[in-house]
Amino acid sequence: MGYEEMVFRAIRMTGIPYLFREFIQKRRVTIVLYHDLDPLLADNHFSVLKRLYNVISLDDYINARKSGHMDRLPPKSLIITFDDGHKSNFLLDPVIRT
Repeated sequence: MGYEEMVFRAIRMTGIPYLFREFIQKRRVTIVLYHDLDPLLADNHFSVLKRLYNVISLDDYINARKSGHMDRLPPKSLIITFDDGHKSNFLLDPVIRT
């Protein structure tokens, strides 16, 4: 196990990521950008994100911003985006559609 992985695990064990997500980020929108996600890992990533956040569309976010009704978005809103220029994203289509 490398130094970076040890630090990451130590931070996770403190509960700081949980506190951050539950209290600080609760009323904010988080955007995750995938660049080259392995299709074999995608389902696991998306399952975890769906469990921890309320996944919304980019359109929902834009409409809420334009209308001034950000308060209507669910707590812990998350938008998942992809680097549209990466050819491997085509392989994610079956996972995204489920």
